Amino acid sequence: MDSTAIDVKNKMAEADTELKSMRTEYESLVREKTQLLLRIRSTFETELAILNQNVLDLPKADNIESKFSMKPDESKQDKPAEQPEPEDDEAEKRDHRAAAGRTAFLKKKIKKSRA
Repeated sequence: MDSTAIDVKNKMAEADTELKSMRTEYESLVREKTQLLLRIRSTFETELAILNQNVLDLPKADNIESKFSMKPDESKQDKPAEQPEPEDDEAEKRDHRAAAGRTAFLKKKIKKSRA
């Protein structure tokens, strides 16, 4: 073999080594990115579950109005002629529980995917 063939083989080996190094670094960066996005998602879901629980703990609007009204007669006069029907509290609580359940399910799913 002449020297040019040896030089070409050496350059190909160096390029192959460099390519493997770059590929390994890229795969590492992709894994780190994925882990970061999963942590961000988990944090958002946790915050959403906390917010959902806080919404459930808030007093209802009709309870607040009754606390601040001075006389029952005056509160009836100030009310508009048509009032929207109050939402079903049980249905609202059921919706919030379902959302909290979905959040818990997603958290478990994320933990399994990390393992």
